[in-house]
Amino acid sequence: GFAPPRSCDGADADSIIDVEAVRGAVLFPRGDLFEKVGRLDEGYFFFLEETDYCARVHHAGYRVGFAPALRAVHELGASSKRRAPLATRIEFHRSLYRYLDRHCRGPAARVARGVRTLRNALTCLVLLPAAIPSAGARSRLAERGGLLLWHLRGCPPQPTLGAELARRR
Repeated sequence: GFAPPRSCDGADADSIIDVEAVRGAVLFPRGDLFEKVGRLDEGYFFFLEETDYCARVHHAGYRVGFAPALRAVHELGASSKRRAPLATRIEFHRSLYRYLDRHCRGPAARVARGVRTLRNALTCLVLLPAAIPSAGARSRLAERGGLLLWHLRGCPPQPTLGAELARRR
């Protein structure tokens, strides 16, 4: 996962802990990894490209390390969530499905799509009564409803977060 294990709280300043992946904001690959593993996949936009890269690093037999003594602040989507919440959710799901298609064997990617679609439908049903008196609930319902429609349309390649952010400048 992304979060450091709890056991690293007392780690000494020089220790490196093996992890599955790190956030892109703190991803510092060695130069020779680009030759051996390749570059980040440009088919991702904004989400999970670092997770994909770390999985490829592991698959190639290398380690991904986390240095608990180093600190970084990452706003986790702050640059997109406020400006284009629906497009941000769609882009996350698009990246998630790309990742699952690349790294999961069997029907896992199809099952994940189905579960996420069902979850969005249920969330819309739960939000529906609250949306009548609450503007916040109406906004969340519109966002989740848009994501549900995107799923029901077969996860089309448009709209993209990049285009939406450019449009809202």
